[in-house]
Amino acid sequence: MRTLARTNPAAASWVLDEIATAPGSRGRSPGMPPHEAATDGDYQEHVPAVARRLREATQYWLAGLESLASLLAPHERGHLAPWAVDLAHDWLTVAQARPGVLGEDLVVWDGLASMPQPLTQFRDRTSFPAPFGRLACWERARSRLRPALAKRIQQRTLPVPPASPLAAERAWFLARQIMAKGRPSRVGRHILLSDLQSELDVLMTQVANTAWASWQWGPGHKIDSDDVRWLSATCTTYRETASPAPGRPPTG
Repeated sequence: MRTLARTNPAAASWVLDEIATAPGSRGRSPGMPPHEAATDGDYQEHVPAVARRLREATQYWLAGLESLASLLAPHERGHLAPWAVDLAHDWLTVAQARPGVLGEDLVVWDGLASMPQPLTQFRDRTSFPAPFGRLACWERARSRLRPALAKRIQQRTLPVPPASPLAAERAWFLARQIMAKGRPSRVGRHILLSDLQSELDVLMTQVANTAWASWQWGPGHKIDSDDVRWLSATCTTYRETASPAPGRPPTG
C-alpha cells in the first residue's frame, strides 16, 4: 500500500476497497493489545502505535496527491502539521496543531478529547474508533482526506494551469454565479467582461475590507473571498491577452 498510494492513489484506493472486505482485514490484529504503545528514537513521547500508523498512511496518501497535499491537510514548511493524539477506551482523538505548539510530529496529549472549545492550540479535533487492523489505518486516513478533496472538486477549486480548459470552466462557473445572483435565466451564453468587472469591483472592495467573506444568492454553490480574488486575477489576464501589443493595430 505504501508504494501504490504514493505512486497511484486512485489505484491504491480501488485496491483497498477490493481487499478490505477480506475476513479480519478491518479487525484488530491477533494478539494486539487494546492500548498498543511504542517508542521511536526520534520521539521523546510514548505514542500509540496505531496513531503512528494512521499518520504514516496519511502521509503516503498525500505524497501520491502531490500538489494537492497542502490543500487537503494543514502543512508546515512543506510537511504535514504535527498531531496531538490521545487513545482511551479504543477511541483515538487526533488534533492538528497550530504552528509552534508541538515540538514533535506526533505527541500524546492526555485529556485531549475533553478539552473545552475553542481549541486555541489546535486547528481541529476529531475522535473515532481506533483503526486497529491490517488495513484500517489506510481506510481511516483516506476517509479523513476525502471530504476536503470532494469539496475542492465540487467547488472547482483544484489547482490547474491558467491555460487549462478547467480554468476556463471555473471562470465561467464563477462568472455565472456572480452575474445571475440566484437567477440563472438572467445569464445567456455570453458575459461581457466589462459587465463582470463592474460586479467584481464591488465584491473586491468587500474582500479588501474583511478578513473573510462569502456570497450565496440562492440555492446552489457558494463563492468566497478566494474565488473572487482568483476570478479578478483571471479577468486581468484575459484583458491583457486580448489587448494588442504596443504599436500594433488590433486584429480581427
